[in-house]
Amino acid sequence: MSTRRMRRLWLTGLVLASCFGLGLLGAGSALAETVAFTKAECTTWSVPGGVNELIVTAVGGAGQTAAEPEPGAGGDGDEVTATVEVTPKEQLDVCTAQGGGHGGENFAGNKTEGGNGGGASGLARGTDFSAPVLVAGGGGGGGAWTMELAFPINPGGPGGAAGTSAPGGNGGLVEGGSASNSEGPGRGGNGARSVVGNGIEIVGAGGGGGGGYVGGGGGKESGGGAGGTDFCGGTGVACGATGAGVGTGQGSVTIVFYPVAVGGATGPTGPTGPTGPTGSTGPTGPSGASGPQGVTGATGAQGPTGPTGAAGPTGAKGVAGATGATGATGPQGATGPAGNAAVATFASAQSVANGNCLNYTMVAGPGNGSCPAKTTGFSFSPLLAGMPDNGGQVSNLYAETNAAVSSGDTATVTVIDNTSGAALLSCIVTSTSKGVCSNAATATTAAGPGDRLEVQVTNTSPKKSWSCNNKAWSVRFRY
Repeated sequence: MSTRRMRRLWLTGLVLASCFGLGLLGAGSALAETVAFTKAECTTWSVPGGVNELIVTAVGGAGQTAAEPEPGAGGDGDEVTATVEVTPKEQLDVCTAQGGGHGGENFAGNKTEGGNGGGASGLARGTDFSAPVLVAGGGGGGGAWTMELAFPINPGGPGGAAGTSAPGGNGGLVEGGSASNSEGPGRGGNGARSVVGNGIEIVGAGGGGGGGYVGGGGGKESGGGAGGTDFCGGTGVACGATGAGVGTGQGSVTIVFYPVAVGGATGPTGPTGPTGPTGSTGPTGPSGASGPQGVTGATGAQGPTGPTGAAGPTGAKGVAGATGATGATGPQGATGPAGNAAVATFASAQSVANGNCLNYTMVAGPGNGSCPAKTTGFSFSPLLAGMPDNGGQVSNLYAETNAAVSSGDTATVTVIDNTSGAALLSCIVTSTSKGVCSNAATATTAAGPGDRLEVQVTNTSPKKSWSCNNKAWSVRFRY
């Protein structure tokens, strides 16, 4: 496989063009203002005060044409428009021409490099790109020319158009693109490197994938890269039409809004006018209705208390009252001490092949072998541990190995109920976990009374060769 080199390029700078309408449309009115972002970068923009709606147009960049003499043309970027509801002073992240994949590199100076993918443009809420509102995908880069001995030069395949993430000319993708994340739109995959076959054929490099909501894949040898996908959506977003083939340049984002008009100051108060002449006296009005009755006078003072009379006989005993309501439940007491669950240990001090099971050390010393078939009833296999009466749930798995797991490789340690076939608990050793993995959870599936447990070590790496093969292991858990 040819060597690939990944490079990430984030350009900086901002071109801000504001167009102000200076004519009057009437009292308290204002013309639209436009802000254009045309430089390849991601930048934060604050919504002006009093503005609650934006009209946003994003244009993805075109893919780059591959090397001469018979280059594949780059695909065009898309245009995406939307009306976005915002709040004054809200922070927005604007990204222009980002995420285009690199075209494949040339071989031994043959000028067979593929074109770079066009960058995506878009807008997201917040100060990073984790909540995109709209994204216009970039076109795929063109594939480079191919030549066979004694035959004419064959042109490279064209880059795919933005919007669908489909392969470009000659079909096929060598590397997929990524999705949008906090750093910006999804990045297109890199094109394949050019190659020389048997000394009689030069195969040009593939074009880079276009950036997008999901970046397009990089093209295979001499094939164009795929275009990046578009996106429009979210709360308060009204999506407009998508224009295909609009993005023939680097790409841009344009924001249009209507600022709140500011009225003039209030003029000074005018002088008070002169007092008018006194009018003639009008006729006497009719008599008014009788007034309401006056309030009652205050009560007189209370007379002195008379002497106390003789005590009356004691009354009959009343009936018992109803039982009162039950009081609220008191707080829960403190949690008691942890139980003393048994600990099972499985280990092997010798080579453990992929898919083998480890010895149960209470029955036999360290070792391993092929995992036994389903077992019920009595068994004295050194690879199996029996559950006690009432069964139980496996918890607190801890595994360690003397293997140095290489990058990209992983190993899964799984506790299995051999009797029922259920996988109860597992953990994964990776290149960064320093030969150890653990799982403090309790298995959701319980093992039945007398069931047999086994511990299996398997390769979960996508590679066939496994750096964890033939190493020693020690695994412990509670049950």
